[in-house]
Amino acid sequence: RIFNVEVGNTGRLYHSELQNIHEPCRKTVLIDKLETLEIDFSSLHLQMLIDMYYKRSTVSMLGDLYQLPLTEEECLVDANRAAVKQAFNTMLNCTTKNSASAAVQQYLNKENKLCTIRSGWELVKRVEEAYSFLPLNVILWQSVPMAYVLQRKDSDIAMDLICFGVEQDVPVLPIHDSFITTVENKIWLQENMKYFYCKYISNVPTLNVSVNVLGKKTKEII
Repeated sequence: RIFNVEVGNTGRLYHSELQNIHEPCRKTVLIDKLETLEIDFSSLHLQMLIDMYYKRSTVSMLGDLYQLPLTEEECLVDANRAAVKQAFNTMLNCTTKNSASAAVQQYLNKENKLCTIRSGWELVKRVEEAYSFLPLNVILWQSVPMAYVLQRKDSDIAMDLICFGVEQDVPVLPIHDSFITTVENKIWLQENMKYFYCKYISNVPTLNVSVNVLGKKTKEII
């Protein structure tokens, strides 16, 4: 694990050889000459915060959580959703609103020129307003960024899942909050992603995941 603050309370799981494989290439990964699939948690850190601080039943009806800060017209531009996701994660990593806004502005200027919202400050403001159902006063702008806490939890989920796979002779390759296994182990992986999520976050009835088989992505509920 990579520990950015202090050992034991933070730390995200990394595996350099897999992290460096770009998504289009990961569909070619074989395990014992068998086809594989990749499953990842949808909107993981945002969903974790909702399950930690809010009632799931209300928010589950809101659709794509990363589209909440956008107007109906803005939702038609994929780059806008990507910008919201980047802004949200940046905010979780920053200790002040000014530093977050500056970082988001740099991202818009250099990495996402297709986003129709060109002000970093405006985007941060919209994210705050859209997620105001969360207690942002205890989530944002803390001396220890919330991102580190969430990364520790998602690495605990990943570590337990991988170790359980070893015990049951099921290969599980981690890529942060997504996992590669053989196609025949799809149900096993989904069931245990949910089990270990509930162990560390909250006992929830359902989870949204994205399943990638040979480059074809589908959204599923487990």
